[in-house]
Amino acid sequence: MSNKISKCCEYPIVKGKCGMCGKEAEERDPKPFYIVKWDVKLICEKDKSIEDFEIIKTLDKSLNFDTEILKIDGKYYRKCSLDFKLNYLSVEECKKPQELEELNFKDEICCPHCGYEQSDSWEASDSGDEECQSCGSTYFYERSVEVSYSMKITKRNNKIKEL
Repeated sequence: MSNKISKCCEYPIVKGKCGMCGKEAEERDPKPFYIVKWDVKLICEKDKSIEDFEIIKTLDKSLNFDTEILKIDGKYYRKCSLDFKLNYLSVEECKKPQELEELNFKDEICCPHCGYEQSDSWEASDSGDEECQSCGSTYFYERSVEVSYSMKITKRNNKIKEL
Protein backbone atom coordinates (compact mmCIF):
# COMPACT_ATOMS: atom_id res chain seq x y z
CA MET A 1 0.00 0.00 0.00
CA SER A 2 1.38 3.40 -0.96
CA ASN A 3 1.51 6.58 1.12
CA LYS A 4 -0.46 8.35 -1.64
CA ILE A 5 -4.24 8.43 -1.80
CA SER A 6 -6.65 8.52 -4.73
CA LYS A 7 -8.25 11.81 -5.78
CA CYS A 8 -11.54 10.10 -6.66
CA CYS A 9 -12.47 8.55 -3.30
CA GLU A 10 -9.68 9.90 -1.07
CA TYR A 11 -8.80 6.33 -0.21
CA PRO A 12 -5.36 4.62 -0.05
CA ILE A 13 -4.04 3.35 -3.39
CA VAL A 14 -3.48 -0.39 -3.79
CA LYS A 15 -1.45 -1.59 -6.80
CA GLY A 16 -2.08 1.65 -8.72
CA LYS A 17 -5.85 1.55 -8.18
CA CYS A 18 -8.18 3.29 -5.75
CA GLY A 19 -8.68 1.00 -2.76
CA MET A 20 -12.37 1.99 -2.61
CA CYS A 21 -13.73 1.99 -6.20
CA GLY A 22 -10.95 0.08 -8.03
CA LYS A 23 -10.45 2.73 -10.76
CA GLU A 24 -6.99 3.69 -11.98
CA ALA A 25 -5.80 6.07 -9.32
CA GLU A 26 -4.75 9.64 -9.77
CA GLU A 27 -2.46 10.21 -6.80
CA ARG A 28 -2.25 13.05 -4.34
CA ASP A 29 -0.52 13.48 -1.04
CA PRO A 30 -2.71 12.50 1.86
CA LYS A 31 -4.14 15.24 4.02
CA PRO A 32 -3.54 15.12 7.77
CA PHE A 33 -5.45 12.50 9.72
CA TYR A 34 -7.19 13.57 12.91
CA ILE A 35 -8.13 11.79 16.12
CA VAL A 36 -11.14 13.70 17.46
CA LYS A 37 -13.36 13.56 20.53
CA TRP A 38 -16.62 11.62 19.93
CA ASP A 39 -19.59 13.98 19.66
CA VAL A 40 -22.76 12.22 18.48
CA LYS A 41 -24.62 15.44 17.60
CA LEU A 42 -21.72 16.78 15.56
CA ILE A 43 -21.06 13.48 13.80
CA CYS A 44 -24.69 13.41 12.58
CA GLU A 45 -24.54 16.95 11.13
CA LYS A 46 -24.25 17.17 7.34
CA ASP A 47 -22.35 20.47 7.09
CA LYS A 48 -19.55 19.83 9.55
CA SER A 49 -15.85 20.52 9.15
CA ILE A 50 -12.84 19.21 11.02
CA GLU A 51 -12.53 22.58 12.80
CA ASP A 52 -15.87 21.86 14.57
CA PHE A 53 -14.36 18.90 16.46
CA GLU A 54 -12.17 18.83 19.54
CA ILE A 55 -8.94 17.48 18.05
CA ILE A 56 -7.04 15.12 20.33
CA LYS A 57 -4.14 14.36 17.97
CA THR A 58 -3.10 15.15 14.39
CA LEU A 59 -1.16 12.58 12.38
CA ASP A 60 0.56 13.12 9.03
CA LYS A 61 -1.22 10.09 7.54
CA SER A 62 -3.98 7.62 8.23
CA LEU A 63 -2.99 4.53 10.18
CA ASN A 64 -4.22 0.96 10.16
CA PHE A 65 -6.14 0.91 13.43
CA ASP A 66 -6.14 -2.82 14.06
CA THR A 67 -6.89 -2.36 17.75
CA GLU A 68 -9.98 -1.07 19.50
CA ILE A 69 -8.11 0.73 22.30
CA LEU A 70 -5.67 3.58 21.64
CA LYS A 71 -3.27 5.18 24.09
CA ILE A 72 -2.68 8.86 23.31
CA ASP A 73 -0.60 11.08 25.60
CA GLY A 74 -1.09 8.72 28.56
CA LYS A 75 -4.89 8.46 28.19
CA TYR A 76 -6.89 5.52 26.85
CA TYR A 77 -9.54 5.83 24.14
CA ARG A 78 -11.93 3.46 22.39
CA LYS A 79 -12.73 3.86 18.68
CA CYS A 80 -16.20 5.16 17.78
CA SER A 81 -16.43 6.13 14.11
CA LEU A 82 -14.23 6.68 11.07
CA ASP A 83 -14.78 9.32 8.36
CA PHE A 84 -12.56 9.21 5.24
CA LYS A 85 -14.10 12.35 3.77
CA LEU A 86 -13.00 14.59 6.64
CA ASN A 87 -10.15 12.21 7.48
CA TYR A 88 -10.84 11.57 11.15
CA LEU A 89 -11.33 8.82 13.69
CA SER A 90 -13.62 9.77 16.56
CA VAL A 91 -12.82 8.29 19.95
CA GLU A 92 -14.10 8.45 23.51
CA GLU A 93 -12.00 8.21 26.63
CA CYS A 94 -12.16 4.90 28.46
CA LYS A 95 -10.59 3.15 31.41
CA LYS A 96 -7.09 1.69 31.18
CA PRO A 97 -7.30 -1.97 30.13
CA GLN A 98 -7.07 -4.15 33.19
CA GLU A 99 -4.66 -6.97 33.86
CA LEU A 100 -7.47 -8.90 35.56
CA GLU A 101 -8.38 -12.38 34.52
CA GLU A 102 -11.85 -12.09 36.03
CA LEU A 103 -14.31 -9.71 37.67
CA ASN A 104 -16.85 -10.98 40.20
CA PHE A 105 -20.30 -9.83 41.29
CA LYS A 106 -20.98 -6.77 39.15
CA ASP A 107 -24.50 -5.47 38.45
CA GLU A 108 -23.93 -5.64 34.69
CA ILE A 109 -21.90 -7.89 32.38
CA CYS A 110 -18.54 -6.13 32.31
CA CYS A 111 -15.44 -6.80 30.19
CA PRO A 112 -12.52 -7.78 32.46
CA HIS A 113 -10.09 -6.22 29.97
CA CYS A 114 -11.43 -2.73 29.25
CA GLY A 115 -14.20 -2.34 31.84
CA TYR A 116 -16.99 -1.77 29.28
CA GLU A 117 -20.39 -2.47 30.88
CA GLN A 118 -23.33 -3.80 28.88
CA SER A 119 -26.45 -1.88 29.80
CA ASP A 120 -28.71 -4.71 28.61
CA SER A 121 -27.22 -7.55 30.67
CA TRP A 122 -30.66 -8.70 31.78
CA GLU A 123 -31.31 -9.87 28.18
CA ALA A 124 -28.29 -12.21 28.20
CA SER A 125 -28.56 -15.93 28.91
CA ASP A 126 -27.44 -17.27 32.29
CA SER A 127 -23.91 -17.91 31.03
CA GLY A 128 -21.87 -17.85 27.86
CA ASP A 129 -18.97 -16.43 25.90
CA GLU A 130 -19.17 -12.76 24.96
CA GLU A 131 -17.13 -10.56 22.64
CA CYS A 132 -16.67 -7.08 24.09
CA GLN A 133 -18.41 -4.43 21.98
CA SER A 134 -15.70 -1.97 22.91
CA CYS A 135 -12.28 -3.67 22.83
CA GLY A 136 -12.98 -6.94 21.01
CA SER A 137 -11.73 -9.18 23.85
CA THR A 138 -13.61 -12.42 24.44
CA TYR A 139 -14.61 -13.48 27.95
CA PHE A 140 -16.95 -15.90 29.72
CA TYR A 141 -19.74 -14.59 31.96
CA GLU A 142 -22.03 -16.33 34.38
CA ARG A 143 -25.11 -14.90 36.10
CA SER A 144 -25.15 -15.19 39.90
CA VAL A 145 -28.56 -15.09 41.53
CA GLU A 146 -28.96 -14.22 45.18
CA VAL A 147 -32.24 -14.87 46.98
CA SER A 148 -33.27 -12.95 50.08
CA TYR A 149 -36.57 -12.65 51.94
CA SER A 150 -38.44 -9.76 53.58
CA MET A 151 -41.15 -10.29 56.18
CA LYS A 152 -44.04 -8.16 57.50
CA ILE A 153 -46.64 -9.07 60.12
CA THR A 154 -50.13 -9.32 58.65
CA LYS A 155 -51.85 -10.73 61.79
CA ARG A 156 -50.19 -10.79 65.18
CA ASN A 157 -50.88 -13.64 67.59
CA ASN A 158 -50.81 -12.01 71.04
CA LYS A 159 -51.85 -15.14 72.95
CA ILE A 160 -49.11 -15.80 75.44
CA LYS A 161 -49.38 -18.48 78.07
CA GLU A 162 -47.66 -17.59 81.29
CA LEU A 163 -46.41 -20.42 83.47
